Amino acid sequence: MRLTSGTLLATLLASLLGTALTATAVPLKTDTAKSSVSAVFKQMNVPVESKFKKFAAQIDYDAAKPELAKASVDIDTASLDVGDPDMNKEVAKKDWFNSAQYPKATFVSSSIKAAGAGKLI
Repeated sequence: MRLTSGTLLATLLASLLGTALTATAVPLKTDTAKSSVSAVFKQMNVPVESKFKKFAAQIDYDAAKPELAKASVDIDTASLDVGDPDMNKEVAKKDWFNSAQYPKATFVSSSIKAAGAGKLI
């Protein structure tokens, strides 16, 4: 399975920032009904997209100074839903996420840059 922090943060930022851009740097609240963190892996060379059910995100954003934005995401590694209860248990095992030893994955942005109207990278 190949996950990158950039992919996860970009996905989360795209889903969160579209709902609340403010003029001053303030923590944005995560609306879990409208937000998602997903992972894509290949099974028999076919891409499979799955979503994490439990996560928390903190984004500090100032529309006037997007370069000062910060983002972090904490993900419950045992909450990945691949669409099958047996496979959900499998991805929590040592060969995948090893959720017993690493129950949480944390991603922290190293930089966020404006990439045009309403877009950040």
